Amino acid sequence: MDSYRLIKGRARELNAEWEKNIIGLRKTDRGFEGLVPANETAQYKNCVFDTVTIDDIVIRFSQGGGKK
Repeated sequence: MDSYRLIKGRARELNAEWEKNIIGLRKTDRGFEGLVPANETAQYKNCVFDTVTIDDIVIRFSQGGGKK
């Protein structure tokens, strides 16, 4: 579980590159969230990162299926 972080950010921060790399991406009018590898968080400016649970990982991978 230490391999991933739950990323959360504002909708205006999301770009095409991020969209292809975020696992299980969920978008709303106000923001987005999904999973990113823990060692790649530095590239996501102005975002918040939370630790993940096993449930987060299972749900995100079933939604976005390991894009990386």
